[in-house]
Amino acid sequence: MTAGTARSGSSSSSSSSPSLWPKMTFALDDAPANSPRSGELSFTRTGSEVRCISTPAVMAYTRKGAIPHLTRDNVARLPNEMVHLSLEHFLDISPPIFTRAPMSLHRFIGLYETPTYRQPILALGLRDTSSDKPLAPNQDKLIMAATLQGSAKISSDAMCDYLLAQPTEIVIAPSDEQRGSLSSKKLDKVIRRGLQWASDFIAKVDGRANVFVPLVGGQSPIGRSEFSNALLGDTPTRASQPAKVEPGQKPLDASINGYVLTIDSTLPDLHELCHASLDPLPSHKPRLALGVSGPHAILKTIQEIGLDVFVDEWSSQMSTVGVALDFSFPVPHEADTLEYDREHQRPIGLDLYDPAYDRSFIPLSSSTLAPSPEALHAFGPIPPTRAYVHHLLQAREMTSYVIIAQHNLTVMHRFFQNIRDVLRRGKEEFDLQVQRFNDTYEDQQVPEYRGRGYAVVMNATREFDRVNKERGKGSLRDKLAKDAVALAEGVATKMTPLPSPAVPGAVEVNGGSKRQKVA
Repeated sequence: MTAGTARSGSSSSSSSSPSLWPKMTFALDDAPANSPRSGELSFTRTGSEVRCISTPAVMAYTRKGAIPHLTRDNVARLPNEMVHLSLEHFLDISPPIFTRAPMSLHRFIGLYETPTYRQPILALGLRDTSSDKPLAPNQDKLIMAATLQGSAKISSDAMCDYLLAQPTEIVIAPSDEQRGSLSSKKLDKVIRRGLQWASDFIAKVDGRANVFVPLVGGQSPIGRSEFSNALLGDTPTRASQPAKVEPGQKPLDASINGYVLTIDSTLPDLHELCHASLDPLPSHKPRLALGVSGPHAILKTIQEIGLDVFVDEWSSQMSTVGVALDFSFPVPHEADTLEYDREHQRPIGLDLYDPAYDRSFIPLSSSTLAPSPEALHAFGPIPPTRAYVHHLLQAREMTSYVIIAQHNLTVMHRFFQNIRDVLRRGKEEFDLQVQRFNDTYEDQQVPEYRGRGYAVVMNATREFDRVNKERGKGSLRDKLAKDAVALAEGVATKMTPLPSPAVPGAVEVNGGSKRQKVA
């Protein structure tokens, strides 16, 4: 089979029944290609149930199938509609444990339908979208994966079987994505493998699943354009990658339901690279974005590229370092009376490790996107305050992360809700509101940190590391070392176990003591 095409009627090695796989449709509102756009994703599950998701939309990040810091009852209180799963998180066991589970993947991870909770849309892909860990190069039949126990080589056939073992609403095909600039020879390999793996995967799917294919090509606009044209069955510009459609075959794109773009906002030519991938392809298919970090980058990619769904690992990272998101979109009109410059722009969040909040008994956020106190507290009749969360963070209490995670996920959901509302008013209004947002809130000072380059985030990260060292990882080891030194000097510290008092009539047994029965 020629790379860039898929043979119809291929059999699949997966035993999942086609009827269990939801069917997806995407209705796009009128908008020029590769510009701000809105639409609606519809998923028809078993029977006649239809789940509709308005776009642009946000997709929650998970680790090992769980949203970081939250249990299922926490998640049930949130407006969570879509969830992304990373196969890498399950590859520490071979085969992945969920592939052998006698239940659906939704039930396996605890996100199943109940009278009080609506089952979210699941998207399953290979990569952890938050990881920037370097990996060894892939091979033609072997894919490198960053598991929780280190790097692993998985055959491309096995990887496809794992991704198709359980029905999900969206499944992302494996791809040979490489960061950085690539030599001409390596770029050819990336394009060839990407086409071959996509072709093999689509043959296994055999029309059952909603397949999203990553658009590869590195930092080369020509390479990206070649890959996209090859999906359409067109002959690329270089003769080294033939992709003519042969009789009895159809273009790969005919079996593709959507596209995936890995966004590196640090690249100066990001706009050109994304358009090189998207321009040859039909604009009516949904586009899933990975790696977009922070509200500024999200607004920019919607404005300049026209993306539809965003995996949100960023807000979970903010929750981990104690940052409560505190921005509004659109910016309230009261802000128009203020004069902004670089020195007076507002931070996008609150560093709740900051001692300034130790007596701040006000709600976590003044943002119009913040959840209501009734929706957030769930810990008692009084909603949590900044001072309360500050002291929880200083004590490294897990409740602090639960409160901030609930807050941040709600802010991001409402952020996208307001983006859709503004888009309905037209492109000019959206451009105006994006400019007001950029004027009001400070952008990242260090874009290379991929969403962690905001000043407030860098300060919070330093405080997180300090508290983590003092009260978390390494603190017991450091304490034992200090105790050993103190004992050597003949001084017992407060935490050092003191010798047990002598017991009359006791004898030593295996280094301990044993009471003798006294007549």
